Amino acid sequence: MWFAQIATQFALSNVQNNTTKFNYIAENLDAKYTAEVRDILTLPEGDPSWTYANLKAQLIDRLSASQDQKTRRLLEHEEIGDQTPSQFLRHLRGLAGNVFPDTVLRPLWLGRLPTAAQAILATQDQKNFDRYERSQAR
Repeated sequence: MWFAQIATQFALSNVQNNTTKFNYIAENLDAKYTAEVRDILTLPEGDPSWTYANLKAQLIDRLSASQDQKTRRLLEHEEIGDQTPSQFLRHLRGLAGNVFPDTVLRPLWLGRLPTAAQAILATQDQKNFDRYERSQAR
């Protein structure tokens, strides 16, 4: 999401030069993230790895949870907390990625909802399940 926001800033500021993008990212990184890509940031400017695209890819790769980690969180740890059921569903879908279809995700989601919500939503079919999520997103 951070890079999506940065892309918007680049577009609004009409920043198209990759060197400018690289320098902007390097300047605005938190110290803990800078440490993760120090090897790239300390390369000389002409080095083939010294590119905005590589810096972005390496930050995402090095800082993102692997699909295995997301799957483990999905199956073992996630609880609804103070989220609405639709927010929780979107969160679980984000963890599931393309690995789990809704037919697997729906029972996991339902099982982690409060009992009253489970009773209501368990009677709904898949079409209503999808409609519920869309109506809650508005």
